Amino acid sequence: YKAMKDRKVEMFTRHANLLEMASG
Repeated sequence: YKAMKDRKVEMFTRHANLLEMASG
């Protein structure tokens, strides 16, 4: 469970970084 949660958080963070760079 924890590994899956960490993976989801990592994906979310990566997606947020992409959005930030795109809007940047």
